[in-house]
This record gives sequence, structure tokens and C-alpha cells, in this order.
Amino acid sequence: SPPAMRTHPACVLPPRGLAFSTRSNEPGAPRSRVRRRQMTLVLVYLWLPAFAAGFAQPHVHRLQGSAHRVSFQRVQHRACLSAARAEADDEWPLLRDVRRAVHDYALIQPGDRIAVAVSGGKDSSTLAFLLKRLKERRLLPFDDWSFTTVHLDQVQPGHDAQSLEAWLEGEGIDFHLLREDTYSVVTEKTRPGASYCSLCSRLRRGILYTAAAELKSNRLALGHHRDDALETLLLNMVHQGQLKALPARYRARRGIDVIRPLMYIGEKQIAEFASSRGFPILPCNLCGSQPDGTPGQRQQMKLLLSALDGLGDGKARANMLTALADVRPTHLLDRDLREACGLDRASGALRYERGRAVAHGEPNEAAAEEATAEEEAAAEKQ
Repeated sequence: SPPAMRTHPACVLPPRGLAFSTRSNEPGAPRSRVRRRQMTLVLVYLWLPAFAAGFAQPHVHRLQGSAHRVSFQRVQHRACLSAARAEADDEWPLLRDVRRAVHDYALIQPGDRIAVAVSGGKDSSTLAFLLKRLKERRLLPFDDWSFTTVHLDQVQPGHDAQSLEAWLEGEGIDFHLLREDTYSVVTEKTRPGASYCSLCSRLRRGILYTAAAELKSNRLALGHHRDDALETLLLNMVHQGQLKALPARYRARRGIDVIRPLMYIGEKQIAEFASSRGFPILPCNLCGSQPDGTPGQRQQMKLLLSALDGLGDGKARANMLTALADVRPTHLLDRDLREACGLDRASGALRYERGRAVAHGEPNEAAAEEATAEEEAAAEKQ
């Protein structure tokens, strides 16, 4: 018999010299009859499960087919949910950075009415959309704030804001249209070889301040991002000799707070997001070009930043933005800044307690050593 049959209890023969009856356990029954009984039990034991499985196989197949269909439907449902979540979650990294900027610089406060300047470019359109989603998803600890969008038509040739207006209204965002001929003023007043950007931005900013006051808004939101701040930093260093960039928030002369919620977001992220969402983009004939067709100063700074991207670990832009938030007056040459921070104008040593937060490195250690020396001298006199 096969090995499996030998191990079954029914296949174990009684000890030699004993025999059992098929009707009773009394000794004396023929050994052949006992063996037939044992073989019958073995066959029943082996065939019955196989017979039962063969009889139930069609039913099992039907149940398995139904289970497979249900499982496939669940997989399809989960795939649809994953695709929807992926489309919704592509905004989360940007919303997270906006919320972080709002928290760090108190860009939005309870009761604020914000006028959002939308030029029709990718940056301002992304800003308007993210502020809308920030409010819809209740990502701030308060809900009593509102915003409206303001678009300035500068009367550029071929300019048409209907697509922008239709998109904003479709998103449920309030829209206001202004019309001022600043295009001709900029082209006439800019001297040959100079940049359009400076005069254009000043004229546009003044109009937006007036519009925000008329709309009873206490804050004006602009779509400047991280790369804009770094380009401005390089522009001021190279052309103006100043260490100055774009702040995330400042108080304008007219008493309105100017905020930049996209300060922690790079231009590449914004461009990819705007492209994936299909935001309408209105071209500008002034930005990035000069009368002779040469790249403007800001475009040159973009090229410089692109060159810096290839250095080190590729985090030049992120590190430069971090540097703007970690200024060390003791290691700069601005004597007035040192004095305003409570440091000595010449040496940078700590003079007042308010300067302890910015007294880094050696000057702070020197001040501590000086204080220790004074204490020891006072103890010797006593």
C-alpha cells in the first residue's frame, strides 16, 4: 500500500495471532474478512472527499467567478478614488507652503478682506485658486476672512481678459476689472536700454492700492514667489548695491498691508500646477523684453539662478531663501544695522540685551568672555 495509506488508523493490522470478527470484536473471525473490511474503510475515506469536491466544483467555480467580479469592481473603484485623490492632492504641497507662510508672517488674520491682484499669468492665477482652496478646505484656524480678485487692463495691444474673467467666475471667485493706459506711459517714459519693469510695477502698484481702498480691503495679495524674491535680491546686489529682496509682508505708505502668500513656492512648481489645471494665461508684451529685443535685467537674473542650480546638491534656491531668513549682522558690513540690533558698530560685540538673538559666533563668545572678566574683576575688588 502507498505510504499515506499505511499511516491511516484503518490500515493498521492487529498484532499477529489475533483476528476480529466483522460483526463483533470477538476473536476467531477469518483474517481475509478483516482485511476486506479495512480496505473498504480506506476506500470510503479516500474517495468520499474527492467525490464531494467533484460534485461541488461547479458551484465553487460560480462562487469564485462572482467573487472575482466583485473584486475587480472594487479594484476599479479604488483606482478611480486614487486618481481623484491624486488630482486633488497635487494642490496639497502648494497649500501646505501657503499655510506655512501665512502662519510665519501672519499674512491672513480674522476679519481680513483681501484684494488679490491677478494679471492673467500663472503666478497670480495659482494664488487666487490656492486661496479659494485654502478657504474651502478650512486649512486656517478661522473662517471669517474673504478675498476678491482685481485685474488691471493696461491697454496693451491685443489684450483680452474675457477668458480670465470667465474662468474666475466659473471657479466662484469674485472678479473686478480695472482699465488704465499704463502701457503707453511705460513705453514713452522708459529711456533707451532701461528696464520696463521698474516703472511698470510702480504705476500698477499705485492703481492697485487705490482699488483695494475702494473695495474696502485691508490687504493686497501679490503673486510673487520664491524665485521672484531671489531674482530681486540679485538685481539689487548687482545693479543697486543693496542687500534687499521681496518681503513676505510689509506695510505700504497708504496703510495697506501687502502680502505674498507664495513666498515659499518655486516658479517650477507653480508652472507645472498651472499647466496641469489648465489655467488661462494672458500674455504680457512688456515683461521680460526690451525695446531692442534683448533680455531684460530680471531675465538675466533667471539665467544666473539657473547656473547656480548646477552647483552643489542642487538646493541653491532653497538655501538662498533660507539665508534671507537667517541674517547675521555680525558677519555683514552694515554698521547702522549692527547698532540697531544692539551690537557694537565696529566690532559687532554684544552691547545691549536685544542684540543677543542676532549676536552669532565669535562676537557673542567675546561678549560672554568680557562679562566673565568683569565679574572676576569685581570679585577681586571685594
